[in-house]
Amino acid sequence: MTADSAAADLAARRRFAAELWGVMRANRGRVAVSVVLLLAAKVATVAVPLLLKRIIDVFSQPTLPALLPWYLLVGYALLRFASTLFNEWRDLLFARVTLSTVSAYAGKTFARTRNCCGGAACMRGCGCCKKKTPGEPGV
Repeated sequence: MTADSAAADLAARRRFAAELWGVMRANRGRVAVSVVLLLAAKVATVAVPLLLKRIIDVFSQPTLPALLPWYLLVGYALLRFASTLFNEWRDLLFARVTLSTVSAYAGKTFARTRNCCGGAACMRGCGCCKKKTPGEPGV
């Protein structure tokens, strides 16, 4: 890797980080709630095997409990459900941020492509529909 390509790579990374920071600042409420939901989902996911271990420990005692520890089973089911629910809420909440960011980048890419070589492409008729004139072969 040459010094010029390393410098260009670093500049591109800085530009991308600045644009990403701008998107995060513009949607800081959604980003904050999404991070909280992500953490809640991870805590629920980690708690599932711990609660399952507790259930197995209760059943492996020499004297089985007279009543089934229903609160452990209900807690296990709720944790499994909560893990999925928090992930789905996060995806639903963050979808607008994702779509608007992708749309903005697509618009920038299209505008840049059009500004770079738009004149030559339009003169040749590349990528656009032209009216068919009589006697002209093709579509």
